[in-house]
Amino acid sequence: MDSLGIRPDAASYTSLIDHWANRGDVELAEKVMAKMELKGVAPDAKAFGALVKAYARARNPEGAEAVLDRMRRYEAPSDAAGKAGGSSGGGRAGDRHGVSVGGGASGGNARKGSGHSDNKPLLTPGVVLYTTVVSAFSTVGDMTGARRVMTEMVAARVRPNERTFGHLVWGYGQLGDLAGITQSAQLMIDEGISLCAGGEGRQALVRACRECGLPASHADGMVESLLPRRKGGGGNRWVRSKKTGTQSGGGKSESGADAPAA
Repeated sequence: MDSLGIRPDAASYTSLIDHWANRGDVELAEKVMAKMELKGVAPDAKAFGALVKAYARARNPEGAEAVLDRMRRYEAPSDAAGKAGGSSGGGRAGDRHGVSVGGGASGGNARKGSGHSDNKPLLTPGVVLYTTVVSAFSTVGDMTGARRVMTEMVAARVRPNERTFGHLVWGYGQLGDLAGITQSAQLMIDEGISLCAGGEGRQALVRACRECGLPASHADGMVESLLPRRKGGGGNRWVRSKKTGTQSGGGKSESGADAPAA
């Protein structure tokens, strides 16, 4: 493109990074990122997200986690950061790409004393990128790493969602760690994740239990045993929906599905 007098922009470089990320080729993805910065084009939310995916696809969770740290340390020029978040269509800039731009709870205020100036927008990972890294650790059976990333996620005031926990419990399931699944189910309840029959949270537990060679009914029994009893007695338990705040009782077992995709 340079030979034609066309200067590639962030979207052009990101498209190349994403191409190699889909192949799990970290080396070439990193080369494109390095050339991007060498040419004075600031990586944006999508660029870092594609690089995280490259490491995840390459089954290198440590590398994916390191990219998150690079994002937190990266100080984007104001105009580049604005472009990264300008197309989000409302809400916090960059959320659609798993990255937030600027201040806020996990933005500029958290960076004081870190050597960054407060007047420049900073990129911070969002739930999508944290979830991708949790998935990467879970896929290789490193549950200590997966839990560490979730702890960092919460500390950064980024709330894990159903998909985040889905990857976590599946990781324990493929290891046959029923205790880990049970502990994760309790964390899901504590975080307000809906475990209603038919919901994504319950299905994740069913998949994990089946990885352990257990029937779907085991996940139902696990949920029943962990949830508090509804006032007024009776055997039914309740699950509070994160979105609506309503309560709903248990139901029939859910059918299984493939492990969550990274």
